[in-house]
Amino acid sequence: MKNPIALQTLAAFAIVVAACAPAVNSSATQAAMESMHAEETKTAMEAMDTMHAEETKTAMEAMDTMHAEETKTAMEAMETMHAEETKTAMEAMGAMMTMSTGTFVALQHQGGGTAAIVGSEADGYHLELTGFMVDDGPDLHVVLTSQTAVDKMATALPDAVDLGLLTATEGDFTFEIPAGTDLSQVAAVVIWCEDFSVPFTFAALQTP
Repeated sequence: MKNPIALQTLAAFAIVVAACAPAVNSSATQAAMESMHAEETKTAMEAMDTMHAEETKTAMEAMDTMHAEETKTAMEAMETMHAEETKTAMEAMGAMMTMSTGTFVALQHQGGGTAAIVGSEADGYHLELTGFMVDDGPDLHVVLTSQTAVDKMATALPDAVDLGLLTATEGDFTFEIPAGTDLSQVAAVVIWCEDFSVPFTFAALQTP
């Protein structure tokens, strides 16, 4: 015969177990849901971080490209402006550009000072004598020659370009060079005495 007390105890235990079972199942379900939510949240955060990083990278690259283009454009504009300013300055200075210079030395007579061919294609060229002096003589002319060295015993300068009569033996003078004169062939300036066909003094010219 079964013990009534034992049966009552067993029934009570079964009731307790049955009552606790839903609570246990509920806790497990909640834990599973929290874990799943945490994973979903983590995945979403990682996706957002990745997307934000890509957007930031794209934006930075776009800004770098734009900045590079703006910098390039600014540099090109500055170079163009500088080139124009340089060209304008050179053109403005062109009228006084020194093509060649030289210092007078004695031949048949003493001479001194400097000679310079100055000018530009647009305004023409002229010869400047500065601090010039030469011994006095009759009918002295200023001539250009292609000869780099002039013999003091020379009696003719067959390729001479006569710039005109020297009006004084000392001072500063300017003589216009005829248009069309090939300056690349001009190597020296000679003070030539027409009356006696002798060179008084000359200056070999060199580019500065």
